[in-house]
Amino acid sequence: MFAGRQTAQGQTCLIWPVFVRKDDAILRTVLLIEDNSPNAARVIQALLGSGDGPFVVERVRKCSEAQEQLCMERKRPITAVVTNLFLPDSQGLQTIARILEVSPHMPILVLTTADHEDVARQAILRGARDYVLQHRLDNYSLPKILQNIMHRESNTAFAEDEPIPAVLNSIDDAAHDCLTGLPNSLLLNDRLTQAIAAARRHGQSLAVLCVNIDRFKNVNDALGHDIGNHLLQSIAARLIASVRASDTVSRQQGGEFVVLLPELNDAEDASLCAQKILASLGMPHCIEKHDLQITATIGIAIFPDDGCDAEALVRNASVAMSNAKEQGHDSYAFFKPHMNEHAIERRFLECGLRQALQRQEFVLYFQPQMDLRTEAIVGAEALIRWRRPQRGLALPAEFMPVAEQSGYIIQIGSWALREACRQARSWREADRAPLPVGINVSAAELRSKGFVESVRAILSETGMPPQRLELEITELALEDNGRSIAAVLRELGDMGVRVALDHFGAGSSSLTHLKRYPIDALKIDASLVQGLRACDDNAEIVNAVISAANSFHLRVVAQGIETREQLFALRSLQCRAGQGRYFHEPLPANEFAKLLAYDEHPLETR
Repeated sequence: MFAGRQTAQGQTCLIWPVFVRKDDAILRTVLLIEDNSPNAARVIQALLGSGDGPFVVERVRKCSEAQEQLCMERKRPITAVVTNLFLPDSQGLQTIARILEVSPHMPILVLTTADHEDVARQAILRGARDYVLQHRLDNYSLPKILQNIMHRESNTAFAEDEPIPAVLNSIDDAAHDCLTGLPNSLLLNDRLTQAIAAARRHGQSLAVLCVNIDRFKNVNDALGHDIGNHLLQSIAARLIASVRASDTVSRQQGGEFVVLLPELNDAEDASLCAQKILASLGMPHCIEKHDLQITATIGIAIFPDDGCDAEALVRNASVAMSNAKEQGHDSYAFFKPHMNEHAIERRFLECGLRQALQRQEFVLYFQPQMDLRTEAIVGAEALIRWRRPQRGLALPAEFMPVAEQSGYIIQIGSWALREACRQARSWREADRAPLPVGINVSAAELRSKGFVESVRAILSETGMPPQRLELEITELALEDNGRSIAAVLRELGDMGVRVALDHFGAGSSSLTHLKRYPIDALKIDASLVQGLRACDDNAEIVNAVISAANSFHLRVVAQGIETREQLFALRSLQCRAGQGRYFHEPLPANEFAKLLAYDEHPLETR
């Protein structure tokens, strides 16, 4: 046995696996290592000679002996483990698995060589907290890492299915977030500044990860802030468990966190950490009987390549995160210099959207839907445009992605729905035949709290019959949060509002959606209509879609009809309705009204 001075808290640390005990009566550190290894003596010397200690060290030779010690945890609590992965009775990742088998929440520090560093990295993905290279072992790094483990375990870690410890409820520290107990931006800035100074001295790299929870606002909107707060606490716990003890996890605001990874060997370490975080956060969070499935997007900035001070690194990590979010959720991206230009343009666009709402710069255009046999107008699709001062008319693809990411989509969508219904009423008041109007609705709108009530209020306000309104959604919206959106669609259906599945066939379309969700119509994507002839592969696909729709008693609308040949091909496939430039481009409301007035003249002379 190796003894050291007792700490005021009565903590004991283990080595290899190193076990740090909290029992006041027994101070022991268990060392799991092979006989006569020089590294054992170096580890013991580092702990006994540490100003952060002292520690008591006990040494074991086999993983099975360490498991026995861990099973005695009730009598002698262990708070950390340091282990060599290659032991007489356990090799590689099996060592991690066996330790976690008897103590699932045990923090593990891996001691390894450069030859086995790849295995150590994989061990972190399997549940280890950190690893230390044997040739870098000194009297500072090992004790510091273990002290961080003890501090983190005693002050911030908590089980997801348990209430927050009282220590988190009573935090009154200007440097910590009062909800999660994590360091806030002030403390992060201080630690990051110190880490940068250390990296400069030792010629090392470090990484800053900006972790943003995708669509976190929707959780608050749909389930309330109490559930949202508990979800943030669950996220904080998983982030802590996903990084090394020497790393810093900080909460910035809302669903945004920043992780500091000091002393990196290369950028691949940051990549592995990002992967581990995404995998951990992606597991269901059980919050008050709700199984919440979330994703995150991560941006990574590396010192010194992507910034030489704390502010630049955090800013560029955030820029990389925003860029990754535009490419798709549940992903990560490293910062690239060109992203700054894109970020400036995006901020300019966000500001413009806010002003556009205030100045009422949005307008609706309407594209007629035609009966393909008679070429008479049977409906209209409302399409939003942004009339920008000095820059002309902007199409949805130019601004809607930013509107969704910034949250302005809710206000824009509400305006568009009300305006479409109001316009339909004005045509009806002008003695036009009642015309069904379709309008696109995003997944964010469907998930937003009170969406169904908002639709009901708009219908009542404008006098629009629910049966004349068709909300167009994409399959991505169904996959995004299928169960809750299915309930929304059922409520809309009970109200009489129709639902169309837009851009069907554009991606990995699934016919199971037609059975699982209350859908009234399919809109065949323009990509299948382009180049359509009576006998080709597209014709076979379109024919299959029409047959499937017929079997489910769904109306079918072909999008993107541009030529007479495409029209004839669709007719031969028994497609009843369609829209596209062959008939008309989208028109302003007043021009569309004129088109309705002359609808008694079919377009047979084209």
